Amino acid sequence: SVPIPSARHWYASVGINAARSEYDNGDRPFHILQKPGETIYLPYGRVHSVFNMDDTIAITANYGSEGNFDEVWKTVVTDGEKRHWRKLYYQVFNKEQRRRARESEYWHPDEYVDDEEDENVVNEEDIHSILHNLKKRLSGDDVNAKRESFMTLSKLINSDGDDNDNILRAVFNSRLAESIIDGLEDPSYVMVLRSLRVIGHIVSGSNENAQAMIDAGLMPKMQALLSQDSNEPTLQLVKKEACYVLTNIAGGTDEQTNELLKKGILNRVIELAYSSKRGLRKEAIWVIANVVSSLDEHVISAVESGALEALYNFLSDGDAKVVAFVLQSIENILEVGTETGKTYAQKVVNMDGLEALERLASSQNTTVQQRANEVLKRFFAK
Repeated sequence: SVPIPSARHWYASVGINAARSEYDNGDRPFHILQKPGETIYLPYGRVHSVFNMDDTIAITANYGSEGNFDEVWKTVVTDGEKRHWRKLYYQVFNKEQRRRARESEYWHPDEYVDDEEDENVVNEEDIHSILHNLKKRLSGDDVNAKRESFMTLSKLINSDGDDNDNILRAVFNSRLAESIIDGLEDPSYVMVLRSLRVIGHIVSGSNENAQAMIDAGLMPKMQALLSQDSNEPTLQLVKKEACYVLTNIAGGTDEQTNELLKKGILNRVIELAYSSKRGLRKEAIWVIANVVSSLDEHVISAVESGALEALYNFLSDGDAKVVAFVLQSIENILEVGTETGKTYAQKVVNMDGLEALERLASSQNTTVQQRANEVLKRFFAK
């Protein structure tokens, strides 16, 4: 047998010669010594090799951006599993990115996913039997049975198998969704939290799933939940989880976004955007940002409820990713104001927002800096 060369021998022969080569376009490879604490960014598709000169712990990640959007979407659809493209499309993409995905040659993704039968698929009879028992346990008084039922539902609904659609369809057909939503009224916040996590799994799957939960009576109980006032620490976690659910609904169809407005839920969310708990405050901001990226009438209604002030208040946060998204949301609001004759730019001036924008225009984060400068140039140039 031929011995496998060590990494050191490979680099000393093949690797170093590759680094000396010249390519057809006249380019030559870079030979870089990366030191502790340094970061290297490799553009998408760039061939590279790494040799560790000593025992090393490294953190690496693939980066998706507008520049390589089509390649990333193609890779996820053709090489990944159904859960991968679903999570990207329904939980990560904004509306414009969803449009690009739908207009690409790799839509609909199910056509490209390996359709070999999953050996772990649960047959339909088993699904109905399991869900019938879960519904019965959720309607009872046994706390342990309820807790275990929510845990089982989380695993079933968040499973990776192709039977996930069948399970959700059975959940809705059996009216188990109503029993899950009823968990939001449980006197124990721990149980409410478990109910919310199951709901979160469901609504993050697709707009259709979110609509089914809305039709099952979700929104009035979410409004009642957010209106609760208590010093109980667990309630803060409950409201944070509730905002996660609402973020997915606000990022859905225009009709679903409207549900937050007409039920008065957005008003409660805006109040949470001023919470002393940063995690809760951040989740509330994501909801608001999704609402103001929809129809003009939704933006106007959100601003009337105090959305612009809440977003401005979050500009001092240290998370550059969230601040960049907030700046984009403020830009959306100002654009709607310009198109509809609203004085939103003056509102920003009145709340000393120009000072914050000018400070962020000098941010060390490139994305934050560019977005702040774009807002200043478009709406406040003298």
